Amino acid sequence: MKEGAAAVYLLADCNNFFVSCERVFCPALKRCGVAVLSSNDGCIVARSDEVKRLGVSMGAPYHTVRALLAAHGVAVRSSNVALYRDMSRRVMQVLREHADAVEVYSIDEAFLRFPATCAAAPRTWRTLAHTVRRQVRRATGIPLSVGVGPTKTIAKVAASLAKRGGGVCALLREEARARALARFPVQDVWQVGPRAAAALAASGVRTAAEFLALPEAWVRMRLGIAGVRAHRELAGLSCGAPGAYTPAPRKSITRSRAFARPQGCGAALLRAFSYHAEWAVRRARAQGSVAGAVALFARVALPGGVREQWEQVQKLPAPTCDTRRVLAAVTRAFAYFPPEARAYSAGVRLLALAPRPQGPLRTLWGEEVGEGERRRRLMEAMDAVGEKYGFTALCFAAALPSAAPSAPPAWLPRAAWRSHAYTTQWAALPRVHAKD
Repeated sequence: MKEGAAAVYLLADCNNFFVSCERVFCPALKRCGVAVLSSNDGCIVARSDEVKRLGVSMGAPYHTVRALLAAHGVAVRSSNVALYRDMSRRVMQVLREHADAVEVYSIDEAFLRFPATCAAAPRTWRTLAHTVRRQVRRATGIPLSVGVGPTKTIAKVAASLAKRGGGVCALLREEARARALARFPVQDVWQVGPRAAAALAASGVRTAAEFLALPEAWVRMRLGIAGVRAHRELAGLSCGAPGAYTPAPRKSITRSRAFARPQGCGAALLRAFSYHAEWAVRRARAQGSVAGAVALFARVALPGGVREQWEQVQKLPAPTCDTRRVLAAVTRAFAYFPPEARAYSAGVRLLALAPRPQGPLRTLWGEEVGEGERRRRLMEAMDAVGEKYGFTALCFAAALPSAAPSAPPAWLPRAAWRSHAYTTQWAALPRVHAKD
């Protein structure tokens, strides 16, 4: 390990996470290839190793590979976001038992940070990585790859190599890193985007080792600060404190979905907008933001076969993350929807997001605007219930997918092959039958 390194990072990366979640509750899927589809069953968003070997690319439209998947006995599943999020929460809970500093990078990845002085021998780190991998598998059934390195970027490289066999890869020694980087494609290096990879390829740089050999001044001039950060981290120099790579709060949040069937101007369409609005405002609260405006948009068909994009923006009276006030703005904006139009998709965008103030906002006359303390506590309670039991467990009536729980709404996307919400709905708990 590079002399003076301040920390050791373990990257825990779930293997084919969506597919693995499906296989946990349906063991028969372990004997065949599995493909998971996007919202509305439109394209491939997750593939098992068997499907990858068939040459099916990520994002491929399902209708173009349907025959190929069927010919090879591949099982198809619709996205089950509630299940995947809950399984992710369980994985992260296990990881937090092994490290105080756990940085969740995505739904299926997390960095575990340790002081470099807490263990001396590389063998100790490898043993810890195997322990983490084994306990996550035992507690959740999810297979894990673990990469170990003195920086996050090197840990990402190690995790990629771990997926190719063994499940654990440690790149703490300089000679081990040199061998790994010499055969690691530069376009796969974390923080090296497609544009930077194209610039490097044009200069004859194909591997991470060749990238590391470039002068830093050249990297700064051609690739900017992100390129310099990746370059330094590959050299074993950690750039930034823990959380330095955590995505910055969004300036806008969008939620949209295509409909299984076109929807006219009516209560069902308003309910769809409200459903997306409640989802978006919960995301805003999760990142500690308030919204200054809300926009409704839809892809519509008008009489005569004309298709166009409809949009209407409503400014909020005061910046807020109060669902009630956002839903009121949605209703006002919906009044401008053309009554003769039919919508093929609909969405909501929260605009002018800003950090949430610590206390209530008041006018010059002392009148409280935005959300008060009682409303703030109500929103926090709703978020806590939704996090544990699912988005619709406790929400405003206007945002329920259907006014009648027994009647699924016609505007929801197709999900013909969705599995049950095994971990978040009592009715979906797996049943076991035992015989004497």
